[in-house]
Amino acid sequence: MSFSRALAERFPNCEIYAFDPTPKAIAYVEAYDKSVFPHFDFYQYGLSDNEDKTVFYLPKNPDYVSGSEIENGGVDTGHKIEVQMHFLGYLMKMLNHTSVDLLKMDIEGSEFKVLPQILDTGIAIGQICVELHNRFFDDGDERLRLILERMQNSGYRMIKVSEQMEEFTFIHTDVLA
Repeated sequence: MSFSRALAERFPNCEIYAFDPTPKAIAYVEAYDKSVFPHFDFYQYGLSDNEDKTVFYLPKNPDYVSGSEIENGGVDTGHKIEVQMHFLGYLMKMLNHTSVDLLKMDIEGSEFKVLPQILDTGIAIGQICVELHNRFFDDGDERLRLILERMQNSGYRMIKVSEQMEEFTFIHTDVLA
């Protein structure tokens, strides 16, 4: 919520839409003071490359929030729930949107299938902030290389990367023009 809060403080009239199917995130948002974010809407869906329910593995560490549909070292494959997933185009249609100014994703490994699907649709997105979890995969370095190449070939320029090389910010060249 810190990113959303900072965004709302800097741009008080911006509309923020958040999607997260994990139980801890849902409980956190339900308990949050909504008056702080007059233009904040939360939905209990996950972002995916398909329209379906899927198994979500919950974190091994009970203090953590993030679940994942990707089996990785941080999740407990014996502790899972079923969650509704949607692709970005469906969510935009549901909200009557034709473009996205800023898309922020931390989807625990699913970004390697979601980003190509989004790029294939040609949805107009000005800026994309994404955490890339290549460490979850044996071929993670190759996945990272391919997604960075794909972003560039789709008109996005990397403008920021974290010291850990996990969080990336891209801006579309149409925004720069």
